Amino acid sequence: MKKWLMILVLVVGLMLPTVASAATPESNLDFHPNADIDIWIDPLGWHRYWYTDLDAGDIISVSIDVVEGPGIDFFICDDENWDIWEGGGTASVYNLRENVGSLTASFTVPRSGTWSVVFDSDSLSNIHIEGTINAYTPTTTTSTSSPADLSLIAGAITLGLLLILLGMACFCAKKYQEGQQEGQQGYQASPQPSYQPVPIQKEEIVMFCSYCGTQRQSPDAPFCSRCGKAFSGPEFG
Repeated sequence: MKKWLMILVLVVGLMLPTVASAATPESNLDFHPNADIDIWIDPLGWHRYWYTDLDAGDIISVSIDVVEGPGIDFFICDDENWDIWEGGGTASVYNLRENVGSLTASFTVPRSGTWSVVFDSDSLSNIHIEGTINAYTPTTTTSTSSPADLSLIAGAITLGLLLILLGMACFCAKKYQEGQQEGQQGYQASPQPSYQPVPIQKEEIVMFCSYCGTQRQSPDAPFCSRCGKAFSGPEFG
């Protein structure tokens, strides 16, 4: 019985890592090449970084510091609004920051196309910027359970239930065997306590007065009703 129990435990232990791996999501980040920024922007000038292969859900991450000069304006826009802004029109942009000396921003692209990261100067001084820009596609892959995986999970659950039932059967069999052994032994009377005998002497009762011979009126009468002598005392020993 114990041998079969050990085999079932071993099989379940070997199957659990496979079942767990079938339900564990996997993630990966497909990074585009990073852009290290070390640029000078002329007075009233601008500088642009753009990505032509971005899809909806891609992320643009920017981290820069102005190491020399006043603050800089920053924004992100698609290709259409870049053309509007460059032509002097009113463009719709994202993550607009004005006159910043340090910036850390993350932007999720809402639709596919070309997207630009723009630094614009309203100052008459040169501006020196350092930092990094990168765009990447976050992909999360969750492995789907195939029919074979589902059968494996069902088999593991079945083995677990069998293991529980087997354990209960072993416990009941053990209790039954113990009850049979107790019944075969039968009832054993508890030993009686042993007592040591104690010596005792019966007291002799005097029924007649030793002085006048008058009969004692009752066994417990202490004195003779005629002469008044005691029925017990040292002289009666």
